[in-house]
Amino acid sequence: MASRLDGLIGTSAAPELRDEIRSEMLRTPEHVAASCAYEMTDPKVYLKEPPIGVPVLGVYTSQWPKDYKPSIAGFIPKLEYHTLDGTGHFLMLERPDAFNDLVRAFLRQQGLLQAR
Repeated sequence: MASRLDGLIGTSAAPELRDEIRSEMLRTPEHVAASCAYEMTDPKVYLKEPPIGVPVLGVYTSQWPKDYKPSIAGFIPKLEYHTLDGTGHFLMLERPDAFNDLVRAFLRQQGLLQAR
């Protein structure tokens, strides 16, 4: 299990962050982890009609395959897609400044956050 968890964490994550993430994930009740894994892999759960009609910010690790963006564009047509290189699943913890910059810029673009 630990090696599987380690694969979710980017190679540039500090050892302390790796330990914190691993510890938190191992505390997750088994039924919660199993349900999450099932829901993420069953397209009937998330490929529903109609498509998502609002602007969506997607910030992804560069570990995703190159064909991921086109595969989700059909049900998220207003997707603003970004990748953060060198990160894993926990990119918001691994590169918080870059992640937060993208979120702030998206919120400003949507008129939901005023510029300083």
